Amino acid sequence: MSKEKISGNQIFWMISTMQIGMTILLTINPTVAIAKQDAWISILLSSMFSVGLAYILTRISMMYPNESLITYAPKIMGKILGHLIILLYVLYWFTVLAIILRQYGDFMIGTILPLTPVIIPIVGMIVVAVYVSFAGIEVLARCSEVLGPLILLGIMVPLLLNMSQVQVHNLMPVMADNNLLVLVKGALPTASFLGTTYCS
Repeated sequence: MSKEKISGNQIFWMISTMQIGMTILLTINPTVAIAKQDAWISILLSSMFSVGLAYILTRISMMYPNESLITYAPKIMGKILGHLIILLYVLYWFTVLAIILRQYGDFMIGTILPLTPVIIPIVGMIVVAVYVSFAGIEVLARCSEVLGPLILLGIMVPLLLNMSQVQVHNLMPVMADNNLLVLVKGALPTASFLGTTYCS
C-alpha cells in the first residue's frame, strides 16, 4: 500500500479552511453570548491559549517523530492514564463531529432547504465524508489548496471593503460589565475548538 503524501502548504490550507468555517459558524456565538461587548477580548485570550497549546504539542511531536497522539500518549502518561486520555480524546471528537454535523444540517434547512427533512443534508455530508475517507487525504488536501484561498478571499474582501464603516469607539467601555473570569469563560468555547485542532 502506497503512503499518501501531502505538502506543508496543503496541510496549512486544510487546517485553515476548517478553522475559518467552524470558528465563524460554531464558536463565535457562544463567546458573544457570554462576553457580550468584550467578546473580542475573549477571542484574543482563546487565540493566545491556542498558540501556546500549538507550541507545546509541536515540541512533543518533535520528541516523538513519525508518531501520533495515540502512540505517544501511553509513553508519556503511562499505559492506563495514556489510554484513558486517548479514549476521552476519541469520545470528544465523536461528540464534536456529531454536533457539527447537526448544526450543518440545521444551517442548510434554515437557509436554502426549508422544506427538506434535516436527515437529507446530514446523509449527503456523511456520503461526502465517506468518499473522502476512501479516496484518501490527498483528495481533501488538493481541494483545500484550491478552495482555501477562495474562502479566505470571500471573507477578507467584504471585511476590507467595510473598513471605512468601522467605528472603534463602539468598543467602549472595555470591561465595564465583565470581569476577567467572564472573559475567560467566554474564551473557552473558541479555545477548546482551536486548541484541539493541533492534536489532530
